[in-house]
Amino acid sequence: MYFDRPKKFRRLAFPDLFLEEYGSQESSLKRYGVTAENAVTTVMSLLKETSGIKSGIK
Repeated sequence: MYFDRPKKFRRLAFPDLFLEEYGSQESSLKRYGVTAENAVTTVMSLLKETSGIKSGIK
């Protein structure tokens, strides 16, 4: 069924480097693009690539 298809994934995380800027956790997450909005965008693009789903979610 669905288990025989190759799986796609994308890492949603900080870059692999020392974070030199200081601030709150929220500002660091936003600075490096680790946000709920980017997570939704990434998941939707993966779904479109793997299943052809078209969505009106923005």
